[in-house]
Amino acid sequence: MLTYVIVAAVILIGFVLFKNRGHKFTLEQVIADLDNGGLLIDVRSPSEYRSGHAKGAKNISLQSLQNGTMPSKDKQKAVYLYCQSGARSMSASSLLKRAGYVNVINIGSLSKWRKMGGKVVS
Repeated sequence: MLTYVIVAAVILIGFVLFKNRGHKFTLEQVIADLDNGGLLIDVRSPSEYRSGHAKGAKNISLQSLQNGTMPSKDKQKAVYLYCQSGARSMSASSLLKRAGYVNVINIGSLSKWRKMGGKVVS
């Protein structure tokens, strides 16, 4: 049983790490999309968000999304997602796409946001 859990975890981590390889984006592109009404969403818990988040990010936890709280009525606008490791934002991305959002981009982690040059505030 433990072996299956470990194998599943390794597969999930690999999927998270390589999920966005085909979707290239820059900090400048994210900022331009935000200026045009796009959203940057932190899908971590409210306490994680308060401990430090991407500047300009709105906090809608994965749990809130799963319970039906949607980020915007305009499903055409860009929606950028991130969390701590990329796993929750990957789940949130799938959820939003199934809900009809057409421009959903999973940044992955807050650390990737930092590496892109994005600011983090508390």
